[in-house]
Amino acid sequence: IKQIKASADYNTSIGQALGIEGSQQLGPDFTTLAPVIDLSISGDQVYVNWGWQGYSAFLDQCELQVDRGDGKGMVLLAIDTTPNYTDTQAFPAAPAKWTYQAIYRVADNRVGQWSAPTSVSVGG
Repeated sequence: IKQIKASADYNTSIGQALGIEGSQQLGPDFTTLAPVIDLSISGDQVYVNWGWQGYSAFLDQCELQVDRGDGKGMVLLAIDTTPNYTDTQAFPAAPAKWTYQAIYRVADNRVGQWSAPTSVSVGG
């Protein structure tokens, strides 16, 4: 395939006829793209489930933020490059609501929209 594509006579029409050229995948629309997250608890850890939504070729990272109900508001939790994240922060002694949100990143810049804030009750 490399030799065929390296030929001066090669073009994508030839490649499509030979079955070595696929359709070009279009990138996501960053004006509307937002991560989808959901939360689950196992033991004393919160699992933040997220994925690339089929756009892993166009995205580099997912920035996760958390509001632990401590008056600090949303703060950086992690910049993750592999889908799904385990929050290992110890649960508080008193019941609390932790809220998470995420946004994709490309070349260390935020792209798209923030996910919908998603909350979970912890502690107590």
